[in-house]
Amino acid sequence: MRRATFLLLLVALTACADESSRWAKPGVGAATVSTDVDRCERQAREATRREDQINADILASRGNDWQRTGTLSAKEADMAASSRSQGNRALAACMAAKGYSPVR
Repeated sequence: MRRATFLLLLVALTACADESSRWAKPGVGAATVSTDVDRCERQAREATRREDQINADILASRGNDWQRTGTLSAKEADMAASSRSQGNRALAACMAAKGYSPVR
């Protein structure tokens, strides 16, 4: 269970790495962008916390079965991708609500 929790936390943290360079809002300085991104990242982590906890519980209870069948890494990857996607959507919605646009 510790491994699964660690992996999910690691994925969540890396998904949010250097987000401040990905958002722009006219007339807003880098410090403000960074502060707003930090706030939105906290909201995104909160939005994915329940799913991450459920996934950790599932991995703890089914992990040995999946390991025996050779599907553990695929299941972990699916869960991590789902959490990352949910977090990215929450972050984007928060930043858009603050008036930011994504930088392409």
